Amino acid sequence: MRRHSDDGAPTLSLGLRDLRLRSGLSLRQLAARSGYSIAALSMVENGRRHPSWTLVEAFTQVCGDDPAIWRPRWEGDGAGPGGSHPDPPLPPEPVVDGADPERCGCVPDKRTMHARKLIWTSHVPAGYGNVHLGVVELRYSPGRSAVWGRFTGTAALDNVENARSIDVAVSVHRVDDRAEQVFHCRYCFDVHWSDILVAGGSTTYARAVLYRDGLEIGRAETNHLLLR
Repeated sequence: MRRHSDDGAPTLSLGLRDLRLRSGLSLRQLAARSGYSIAALSMVENGRRHPSWTLVEAFTQVCGDDPAIWRPRWEGDGAGPGGSHPDPPLPPEPVVDGADPERCGCVPDKRTMHARKLIWTSHVPAGYGNVHLGVVELRYSPGRSAVWGRFTGTAALDNVENARSIDVAVSVHRVDDRAEQVFHCRYCFDVHWSDILVAGGSTTYARAVLYRDGLEIGRAETNHLLLR
């Protein structure tokens, strides 16, 4: 069983994120030095993926810590021996509000029902005008009757992140009962997505909000669609 903090996040993930922040390295720098992708490292830090031992070893070495200290912590977080091998597939999840779209089988028949660009219009550096920072999509699995939000950043957003810290909050909303699923984390130069909501004949939509140094710099929302 994986150990979690009071707020539900895996303690190993929180510890690794804290180690990186104390080291002063960005995710991009850690990726370049460790050999792992920014997306993989970000998912580990946010508790969305349990890391192999080889990833933890590289992560801690690059951040200037002794990997041997982290081995018991990694094993205590549910890995067990043999961590140099690839992680086994994550167990499937039922199709309920809050499930991951990949783990509950929504991806094979996924459809993008609507997409909208996220444009940075305020406080844009002089000479740039409106800047296209990404696209938010409302994804839908008709076979599972499930929806989720998905955000993909552009090269322009990558450039902003290189200069200033950018956070992404991608969410999906069910209008009828005001239910929502929000995934908020540091922008990882890759695709971000929310957990699912069961559509069930309700009106739903997706939204993405970007924050720079804690202040909102832009948002975009898909059309509100009635999905079965």
